[in-house]
Amino acid sequence: CFEQLRRAAQMVHMKVIKHLEGIPNGIAEFETTLEEYEAVGGARSDDQVRKSDLLAILPSKMQSDLLWKSTVPTETYEQFRDQGVHLVGLSD
Repeated sequence: CFEQLRRAAQMVHMKVIKHLEGIPNGIAEFETTLEEYEAVGGARSDDQVRKSDLLAILPSKMQSDLLWKSTVPTETYEQFRDQGVHLVGLSD
């Protein structure tokens, strides 16, 4: 079980969200995968790694909009994630 979760956590950035409407569920799945891995003893990645991995799965249009925010060292993963969700709300 641990090995499967470790592999899933390592590959989490490869599951790209293709459309804006898929972002809330895609982020939830991303976070669930990482939380399950951490729950069985896996190391928690730091905010910079999480922001980079999340950026990698977002639709390309959003990647360009959020690239600069992903590199701000004082911004937490949660702030970065919330900004992405906020942008989806603006596009509705």
